[in-house]
Amino acid sequence: MLLSVSPSLAYGPDVSIVSPQTAAAGSSTAIVKTTQPNHLVINPIFDSTITKDAHAAAIEAALNTMVQNFEKDYTTPITVTVKFEEITSGLASSLTYHTTVSYTSYLKALAAHATSAADKSAVASLPGGTTNPVNKGASILLSDANARALGFSASPPGGLDSTIGLNMSLFNLNRFSISSSKYDLIGSSSHEMDEVLGIDSGLNNYNNGVAVSSSDVAAEDLFRYDTSGHRSYTTSSSAVAAFSFDGGKDLYARFNQTKGGDFNDWYSPGSQVPQVQDAYGKPGSTPNLGTELTVLDVLGYTLASGVKGGFLPDLAPAALSGWSSPLVLTTVKNGITDTPGLTTTSTIYLDAAVQNVGEVATTTSEINTIVLDGKTLFTFSDGSGLSVNNSYYSLGLSLGKLAAGTHTITINADTKNTVNEIIESNNSFTRTFTVTKPLPDLQPYAPTGWSSPLVVGITTSGTKDATKIVAGNTLYVDMAFYNAGSAATPSTAKFSTILKLDGVTVATLVDTAPPLNADYYYYATAVNIGKAKTGKHTLEMIIDSTNLVTESIESNNTYTRTFTVT
Repeated sequence: MLLSVSPSLAYGPDVSIVSPQTAAAGSSTAIVKTTQPNHLVINPIFDSTITKDAHAAAIEAALNTMVQNFEKDYTTPITVTVKFEEITSGLASSLTYHTTVSYTSYLKALAAHATSAADKSAVASLPGGTTNPVNKGASILLSDANARALGFSASPPGGLDSTIGLNMSLFNLNRFSISSSKYDLIGSSSHEMDEVLGIDSGLNNYNNGVAVSSSDVAAEDLFRYDTSGHRSYTTSSSAVAAFSFDGGKDLYARFNQTKGGDFNDWYSPGSQVPQVQDAYGKPGSTPNLGTELTVLDVLGYTLASGVKGGFLPDLAPAALSGWSSPLVLTTVKNGITDTPGLTTTSTIYLDAAVQNVGEVATTTSEINTIVLDGKTLFTFSDGSGLSVNNSYYSLGLSLGKLAAGTHTITINADTKNTVNEIIESNNSFTRTFTVTKPLPDLQPYAPTGWSSPLVVGITTSGTKDATKIVAGNTLYVDMAFYNAGSAATPSTAKFSTILKLDGVTVATLVDTAPPLNADYYYYATAVNIGKAKTGKHTLEMIIDSTNLVTESIESNNTYTRTFTVT
């Protein structure tokens, strides 16, 4: 059962299933000899509960972003297949296949895959022998994905490593429009993916105060220490335990000891800086991978170049709440959403933001730059002390009036690399945008008091449809359209507009006095289109029927309606 703790929700339950195709305890298992990618690949499968959701596109985009974050953070050459589905209670959960390996073979594999300083320190903290130092058992429990990362053979039934359930009604589906009462989908799905990859504890099977049997301990339990530097493996709710890869000398993240959340999650009473692996999520926050990167590194994965993990800041361009992107281009100074249809006559303003998405505040200042078409336009020097989830931002930077064509704009955070960050490769954000010459845009228009852009009547006066049309009535049409663009039509463009009744042209109207200025409209009333015949009819207005006028939008020149003659 999920425990609801206001204003947070606990993650879980996260269920471990021992795969029927496991490595025998006490044996040395074979390395899989198959073609593998040169980095971690996560294969997401979306259940019909997601694909049929009204917000499927946004949900899948967020989950794909989460997947891509993991893939670029690790070079471990394995493929992990995960199914995502919607649940209707709790926040999130996972059902993951596990396998057991002997402690001896685990220690040997961990040493063989030690590439970072943290890895080597972790291996050095583990004693040799045939039994693990936590409960003296002969084996270690690994998720199938973690087992393959270490070179063991672990194949779950059907090739599906885990099923992750997510309660979509509780999530912000993006990080642009954030409700303070909802949880972050990217952060929460990252939490579950951490556990698929290997963050786990054998204590999850027990309630608080229950004695722990000699069952298998999970790999992460080998790095669980109390504040005195002694190993800690207890269900006591009063225990204080933390993750340490150097034998308890340094404690990097405190573990949750309250059943309801998982024992492998982080202690999170509500006052701490939100982290991905917190046992209790915090609504309105957007946690990113930090310490969790180091944990998975220690458990056997290899961090990509430039990825450190741990308690460090992480500067990244960010779309603040309500912003359309980390770089907003607008014709409204201090606006925070993009203006569509930028033209050469518009003064274009830029909003830009850099956020600390890491785990601690910055301790040094940094230089940020804005580059337009390869030329540095703005340089900002920001002071130290940018707290977690806080931002440096600028509003209303004037780019002036730009030439017609495609332009590229980039924001670079910490261009001098003065801040030691969790991830150094996410400091830039680039977008392209197009500036066009101002053009007209002819489209149907219903002037004030008109029932529509095409009014069908049986008299020469009035701008509302006749309430009843009978066979033999003479039909009179009122029609109107306007220039919704940012420029007048050419003074030489005497363009034509035609009316078709049931596919046959019944009237042609020519603008004999161009130009038609922007925000002005043209109308004609009491256009005689002949006698009515019994039945249902289709009336169509095609503006600029010969495409004489070049417009910003060419697809909105037609208006069609039907009417019935009795």
